[in-house]
Amino acid sequence: MRQLSRVVKIEFFSSVALKMNKLVVFALFTLLSSGQVQLGATVNEGPVLKAEDCYMPEGVPITKKNSSCEYTISSAEGHLANITFTIEGAPNAGDIFEMRYLQPPGNMSTTKIIFLVLKDNQILDYETQTRFDITVLAEGASEKVPITVYVYQAPVLIDFPSIVEIEEEQDNTTLTISGTAGGGHAPGNISISVIRSTFSHLKLGHGINTLDIVVPTIDREMLHSFAVYVEAKYYEAPNRAVAGKSFKVNVIDIDDNPPKIKVPGPRQIEVTVPQNATSVFVTNFTVSDPDQDQNSAFSVSLSTPDFQSLFQLSASSGVGEETFDITVDPTKVHDSDGIWNTFVVELHAKGVNNENFEDSLSIIVTLNNPNSASAALGTASAIFFSILVNKVVPLIFF
Repeated sequence: MRQLSRVVKIEFFSSVALKMNKLVVFALFTLLSSGQVQLGATVNEGPVLKAEDCYMPEGVPITKKNSSCEYTISSAEGHLANITFTIEGAPNAGDIFEMRYLQPPGNMSTTKIIFLVLKDNQILDYETQTRFDITVLAEGASEKVPITVYVYQAPVLIDFPSIVEIEEEQDNTTLTISGTAGGGHAPGNISISVIRSTFSHLKLGHGINTLDIVVPTIDREMLHSFAVYVEAKYYEAPNRAVAGKSFKVNVIDIDDNPPKIKVPGPRQIEVTVPQNATSVFVTNFTVSDPDQDQNSAFSVSLSTPDFQSLFQLSASSGVGEETFDITVDPTKVHDSDGIWNTFVVELHAKGVNNENFEDSLSIIVTLNNPNSASAALGTASAIFFSILVNKVVPLIFF
């Protein structure tokens, strides 16, 4: 009896299933005949936005030209230009962010690149907010797309100097500039470059997160200082986050120049001494040393063989550039014939810190007595004596 009951049940369900299949086939045939169902048709899901989390630097406008938040939007129906986007989530997210196409899509476009950017006049501040959790809903899409925007800072220049001092005449002084990743950015390679400098002969050596600036030999008297402006960028995003700073290089002076004597007038001088005069101005001269401060200190002296006390200087030393007067004491000249003498006066200037730095110069001074009938002979004597001095004749009296 049990076996017979099982056979009856199987035959009953088989008969029902057969009738159901016939009903399904008949219903499909009816729908197809009426045109209400088309083979090969798909369900329209609306536009699809493919997006992921991204990073934005602080302090700079983010546009479609520099945004790293690059996504794709697709729609089987096209008409991408007509799709609007709603951004929600983080406080005021809709006032901060928006979606922008790189190029306006045509009516037939079904897939297009689109960027998440900042609205006009909006910038991010890492200290205020380090991340934004937002959602983007494309009009007609079946669901919102979540995106987290991480805020990061530009590279940081480490122990960056404002002023650097180097001694002049030093060979290849190396200044090393270092950088590291800013807040919110993963450690990575940083590019540091000199953007401009008022000294054009710098040599550069690029390392990992470093820049070596090699300064060649500089003469402070030719260049006493110069400025350098450097920028640090992330290798993977050189146009987004940039740290720029400038520093000044002062060239420190050393005593490397001798003093120089300059006589403003001719080196052959004729002086008429008034009767009973005790001091008469002869001429002046200038001593200059291009070094700085005490490195330009010098001493001055003059000598006249056998007449050391006849001529005097207004001072015996100076710094930088000084002018000195030479005077004569005629009471110390003795001439029984009434014809006064022609003298070679040697001027000397020496560096105080380095006496090997020396300059010297000779001038010819003829002293005339206005009461002497032969005073005019002094001029002829001076001219003749000048020729002799140029031939290194040390001293001649007439």
